[in-house]
Amino acid sequence: MVNLMKRFVAGAVCPACGAVDRIRVYRDNNRLFQECVACDFHQRMSSAVDEGVGQPPGSEPDDAAPLRFVNKAVSIDSTDPD
Repeated sequence: MVNLMKRFVAGAVCPACGAVDRIRVYRDNNRLFQECVACDFHQRMSSAVDEGVGQPPGSEPDDAAPLRFVNKAVSIDSTDPD
């Protein structure tokens, strides 16, 4: 007997019935699945995980830009008596 650990996903909405907080996920044979305990919806999550769960494709903000970190060297002057 295989013991599967099923975990509920907070805030998840069932795509079949629309119930909130009724989706649980589990891994079986290195595949990720989701199921709804309210309506018995069941789906393999390969495409949902690849695209990002909770965000429809193409929902990035228009003004999104990568962060650019600047490394400013700080010189310490030993003659400055602070």
